[in-house]
Amino acid sequence: MITAACHATADGQRPPNAAWSHPLPSPLAWRIKNKVAFSPFSGIRIENDRT
Repeated sequence: MITAACHATADGQRPPNAAWSHPLPSPLAWRIKNKVAFSPFSGIRIENDRT
């Protein structure tokens, strides 16, 4: 399985490896293809801002 580490910027901060994805997951992990996961230790919070 290949992992792609990503950087994100929030409130002027750019924690390293704050997010990652698996562009070519194993057959057993096919559901995570094209998804992005964020580290709970990165300080980034995802909010649903639908108004």
